[in-house]
Amino acid sequence: MRQRAGVHGNPIASLVAMLAVLSACSPGETPSAESSPMSTTPSDASSAPVTPTPSPRPEASPTSSPAPQAGTYLALGDSLAVGVGASDPARLGYVGRIHRALGGPALRNLAVSGETSASFREGGQLTAALEAIRSADPPVSLVTLDIGGNDLLRLLGSEPCMSQPDSAACGQAVAATLAAFERNYRAIVGELRAELDRTAPGARLAVMTYFNPFSGTDAVYEAGGRLALLGNDLELDCRAADRDLADRGMNDIIACVGRRAGAAVADVHPRFVGQGLDLTHIGSEDIHANDQGYAVIAETFVRALPAGSAE
Repeated sequence: MRQRAGVHGNPIASLVAMLAVLSACSPGETPSAESSPMSTTPSDASSAPVTPTPSPRPEASPTSSPAPQAGTYLALGDSLAVGVGASDPARLGYVGRIHRALGGPALRNLAVSGETSASFREGGQLTAALEAIRSADPPVSLVTLDIGGNDLLRLLGSEPCMSQPDSAACGQAVAATLAAFERNYRAIVGELRAELDRTAPGARLAVMTYFNPFSGTDAVYEAGGRLALLGNDLELDCRAADRDLADRGMNDIIACVGRRAGAAVADVHPRFVGQGLDLTHIGSEDIHANDQGYAVIAETFVRALPAGSAE
């Protein structure tokens, strides 16, 4: 039986401990470069189910690998792209697993732990990414991106969301955070896409949605996380752009902006539904994926990459 202790006994104490873990992963550390790439195409985000049947326990690495690719694999993002939470971040984080699955000769991982969408744009990672796309040898053939999770997580360290996550005031704070995230994300994806089109036109871009680490824990933050990621309609789709903004969550923004830019969408959220305790360290008050969770993320990326051609 899965243990649920430490996740919902004292939500404030749990949050303080969790935020201490997150603050230890502050911007500034960058992993070393190594090697790889691939081609990609958007999955149909509008058809993603809300509560799918939990996926089978993943193997140590993606099982359906595309053919080896030439070129450079450029990984961008936050602590998930760094591999924080894996027993061997460089090898067992999702970037290392994708790198091995694609079998390419070059990897550059520019991800920074603690990165937000704002710090990504203004703190140097976007500039470094654009320069890498221009100068990589061999040329960039795949870019993966995960960014935005820390935008939401930082709300949990301040009022009103820290003590009243289900309040109207917290909902307003989430809405403002998502609006700022959407502006940043559109700019980030737009600049990456434009530079790829200019200097590496054959390269593919793949973006990742976020999982809810509290899913299946009965924690006070489980429902709030679901709303923040999927919106009030609890669905991943792009129709929300033409409806009430409350129906749009962070994952809707990621998937819809990504699809419009011709990116593959690695929708990891459904794979983690009900499995927070199995696929993350949330039982120890740490939101990061564990080895098994990173295997799921890598497999989701790999499955998305060969699904057709970019728009």
